[in-house]
Amino acid sequence: MIDQFHHPEHADILILSNVRKDGEPIGLADAGTYFHTDYSYLEVPARATLLYSIEVPSKGGDTLFANQHAAYDDLPQLKKKQLENLVALHHYGNRDDLDQARAPSPRCFPRNRRRR
Repeated sequence: MIDQFHHPEHADILILSNVRKDGEPIGLADAGTYFHTDYSYLEVPARATLLYSIEVPSKGGDTLFANQHAAYDDLPQLKKKQLENLVALHHYGNRDDLDQARAPSPRCFPRNRRRR
């Protein structure tokens, strides 16, 4: 359960780390080992993601962000039409829990109704 890695004073902050203290992990070690969208499996996904690094390796540890609005905008009109009425099942697939949500695909951003 990743709840143990939420910041004790700010539950919206998830601590990511491969550091162990007294034999126990201080953060979620395998987050970001594959391409993903943060919390897409929740009915209301994360509005934004920020990453603040305290310690980084001299090699590796790269983080990339993708602009989902631009990805959708660049699709041909025919592909957008094919996607129009689809529903996606978002599942926290690398875990044993059953957190999941069904959502239109592509989703609309709530503030400006742009597709992503």
